[in-house]
Amino acid sequence: MKSNLRLTRIIAVLALAAIAAPIAIAQFGSEMVYYELNKPKRNLAPLDLDDMRVIRMDEIMFDALYGWNERAEPEPQMAQGMPTLLADSTGAVVILKSNLLWPDSTPVTVDDVIFTFNIKKAIPGVKDNRYGLELIKEVKPGEAPNSIVFKFSRKLQFPERLLTNLFILPKRKLADAKSLSAYSEMPMGSGPFQLKDISIGSNSYALQRNQNYGTIAPGRPYFDRLKMTYWTSKAIWPVNILQGGIVHVLPDMEYNTELSTTPRIRSIPVSTNSVPMILFNMKDPILNNIFVRQGMQNLISRNEIAVTIYMQDSATVLTGPYPVTSYFYNYTVPAWDYNTNEAYDLFEKSGLLTFKDGKVIRKDTGKQWTVNLITYITTAGDEENLHKALESINKYFISAGINSSIEYRSSEGYLRALQSGTFQLIYLKITLDDSFNIEPFFSADAITRPGGQNFGQYSNVNANKAFRDLILTPVPQKQRALGLAIHKILHDDPPAMFLWNLNKYAYCRSELQHVNIHPFYFFSTIDRWNEKTE
Repeated sequence: MKSNLRLTRIIAVLALAAIAAPIAIAQFGSEMVYYELNKPKRNLAPLDLDDMRVIRMDEIMFDALYGWNERAEPEPQMAQGMPTLLADSTGAVVILKSNLLWPDSTPVTVDDVIFTFNIKKAIPGVKDNRYGLELIKEVKPGEAPNSIVFKFSRKLQFPERLLTNLFILPKRKLADAKSLSAYSEMPMGSGPFQLKDISIGSNSYALQRNQNYGTIAPGRPYFDRLKMTYWTSKAIWPVNILQGGIVHVLPDMEYNTELSTTPRIRSIPVSTNSVPMILFNMKDPILNNIFVRQGMQNLISRNEIAVTIYMQDSATVLTGPYPVTSYFYNYTVPAWDYNTNEAYDLFEKSGLLTFKDGKVIRKDTGKQWTVNLITYITTAGDEENLHKALESINKYFISAGINSSIEYRSSEGYLRALQSGTFQLIYLKITLDDSFNIEPFFSADAITRPGGQNFGQYSNVNANKAFRDLILTPVPQKQRALGLAIHKILHDDPPAMFLWNLNKYAYCRSELQHVNIHPFYFFSTIDRWNEKTE
């Protein structure tokens, strides 16, 4: 998996919600309206996954060789059956369904599949940060009709999990960079719905049913059209929106007591699967000391901040680099206590810092230790909570005797500091997909490797070995053991101050049925959603 920093991208990690079967299905003329506090975006091609709007729209308009069912398991989508592993498990053969059509009724071919995985060869310089591509060494036609051979850079026990993440593109629509630019505004995919119009003025997308989707899923989708409306103000009260039938779904909402207790409205918990942290820069000689980094962990009360700012039921304090939804989350690792005396003892143990007259003093200069935390400029909405949380952390540092400050930068300035390594402490949030691969952020191999994002230049011998073994291990039980070990290693020798896993909620009208939400992709089962009629 190719992990990429995405400030606004959140790979949606959602709790499954199995809903009872509908009494009747409204298949024609039905409309679902989507609510979000952002403006529409024109670039919707599924190559540059840097924005939640793009990810969500791609789930609606595109299909992959394999999709996710309501039990969060991979299932054939554009493929005929599951992959056939080659003898050494470093390759697999996939059969493309023979009767697939694009929305304009032209056939979907093996060439389209091969082109999708090799688009950077066809259009040099294209920005492509789809995750998983680095594991695919070669894609070529197979000997059997409609077959594709995939060669991988390592053994894979379940290649279908990798192939769910990559939406198939129409080769004939994408001849060069110019055609890609036009395609990104009105992309054609094989998914259940197709984009009809982008209206920047009215903040909405209009989508219509893909007439040829029946070759993938007969009889679906059950809705004839979708309208995705984006409000840029909180003035419209969400309870009234749902009760009045103006919208059917409100995803990515903060916990709302009234919505959660209103009849005819269902609440679906949503885990964002994100790992917010304050990253240490190991180029700083003081922060490079393990005892200093351990001591820093004791200087903030994560629980108090989570309860005060994010509400108790909306945040889970982290003990390491994995959210609680992760297969690798280690429940035996304790949370750091808020204990300033313990922090001062660890500072003293480092040989670099001491506590005197209410201040943390550098032993080499005799002056108060100064730290600077960089983050990006916060905006209205959910970022208000981030602003409050970081300011609270800064106050904890100051009260502990550190000369601490926060520097708010534009997104461009923030990224420059992150990528150039010109920071002491920096707020970073990574979002994981279903493979939970954190190696690019914390492996020593990723410090100089192209695509690696070990911005703090962290290195731990035991962690490095575990990362390498995890990549090469196809056995799930061994993978889990290694993941649990990594969690503990990165707790004991922390590359960052891991903060909390935030939960959100999706609210929908009760007549919207079969809303089975996959833990990683919000609209992956939208072709099954339907409306109960009285």
